[in-house]
Amino acid sequence: MFADQASGSIFNRWNGKPYSQKFQDILDKRNILSVWKHKEEILDALKKNQVLVLVDETGSGKTTQIPQFVLEMMMMMMMETTPSDDMRRKKVMVGCTQPRRVAEISVS
Repeated sequence: MFADQASGSIFNRWNGKPYSQKFQDILDKRNILSVWKHKEEILDALKKNQVLVLVDETGSGKTTQIPQFVLEMMMMMMMETTPSDDMRRKKVMVGCTQPRRVAEISVS
């Protein structure tokens, strides 16, 4: 069973429930994506820069995984600085653009 990296727990830090087998199966699939191997490097770069342009192969997890990495990082940062009652009222938004698709639509 997956242990929460921050606490070493087999419980989800966000809802306090144990991780399911389905979660473990999804995590196993995430771990083979190329962006997963660079998660910490990507987040460190994001902390140091306002804008990142990431380029990788199709199917590498850029669109599906990086927004999740960013959201989790923002939530962790909020937890460190905001009392739990106030945190429930805060909103976090992560945007992901795909210029290639925008260009394809504009051209057609």
